[in-house]
Formats: sequence, C-alpha cells, structure tokens
Amino acid sequence: MREKKKELRRHIRGRENPDGNPDRAGEENPWTETAFARAGLGRFGTLFTFLSFPTEPDTKALNALALELGLDVAAPRVHGSVMGFYRIDSAAGPFAVGPYGILEPQPEARALWEPGADAARPGGSAAIRLPLLVAVPGLAFARDGRRLGRGGGYYDRFIGKLLGAFPGSRDAITLMGLCAERDILPDIPVESHDARVDCLLTEMRYIICNDFREDEKNG
Repeated sequence: MREKKKELRRHIRGRENPDGNPDRAGEENPWTETAFARAGLGRFGTLFTFLSFPTEPDTKALNALALELGLDVAAPRVHGSVMGFYRIDSAAGPFAVGPYGILEPQPEARALWEPGADAARPGGSAAIRLPLLVAVPGLAFARDGRRLGRGGGYYDRFIGKLLGAFPGSRDAITLMGLCAERDILPDIPVESHDARVDCLLTEMRYIICNDFREDEKNG
C-alpha cells in the first residue's frame, strides 16, 4: 500500500507547476471569495486554515472572508513531527518562514491549538470556539473523503489528536479537503492511520463525502 501511495505522489508531483497551481500558470486565480462561500463559513466559530504552497489552492480569500465574518483564524506551525495552530489577524501577513519553506504565523502569535493540547487544559483546545472548520490540504482526494497527503503524516497525527480532544463534539468539527477539481481521483490508496475528510471544496463545487460513502455501502 505504501508503494502505491508513493507512486501516486510521484505521478501527481510530476504534473505540478512549481511556480503556481497545476496547469494554471497565467490563468486567473479561481480561488475567490465566491468559491469559498460555498463552505458556509458563517456557521463556524473558528477556522484552522493553512498558508498555501504555490502548488496548493490559494487560501488568501478563504482567510480574508473568515476574518471578515468574525471567525477566529489560525494557521499551522511545525514543531518537530507535530503541528500547532496559531492565530492570524490578516490574510496578507506578515508571516514567518518555517521548515520546507512553508509560511507560518509569527512567533508571538497566540496559540489556539498546541502540540499536546488537552480539552481540560487552559490555553489548549479550550481556546477553540466551536463549531470548528479545518481546511485540509492534500495532493489528491477521493469523493468519499480519502486523502493523499505529501507523506509527512502531519495532518493525520493532528486530526487524530484533535478528534481525541473533543470526544463528544465530533459533529462540531468539520474536516474540509481543499483541492483542484482535477485532483479528485476515483481511488486513493489508504492505510488504517490515514484520516478522511468530511467534505471537499474545489474551485467549482462543494462535495459532502458521506453521501458517497453511503453509495459504497449500498453497492
């Protein structure tokens, strides 16, 4: 299974344009506030976003819209093999540069989720205003919520810890995969530790993944 995932990652990375979203060089950015409005941001209290690589969906409009609507917005900072999420107050930054050249919140940013966060610990997950929307990046997704990440396991570890900290509030946490329409594939190889998302948002549509899981159950 791991070899299948590695081969799929090689295939997808081979078609990425290092200077922008895949096959979108010179085109108008499709990731506008209109696209992100499909996610119904106004019903959430907090957004855990990410600060995009050039080859990922551009989250600037998402972050700006969430801030405009009054959500608490936080982005990840890497600590070794795990991530924390720290508040951002502007979609434009300024941001720090972390491992692998990934943009991160400034060192003084307030933590909304720290590695080792516990629902009972002040300043840990108690700082999160539910409902929570988590924007999850990925190289590719399937319509039933399966995800192919970049191979580091950061989001799988984070999602497992997050859901464990809110055992009675799963319905108040929405995991939303962000990807280009072309990166929704018919099949994604997964292992037992791989987290699935609840919904997908592309530049063209919003998909509720559970609808497709039910289709699978019903044959």
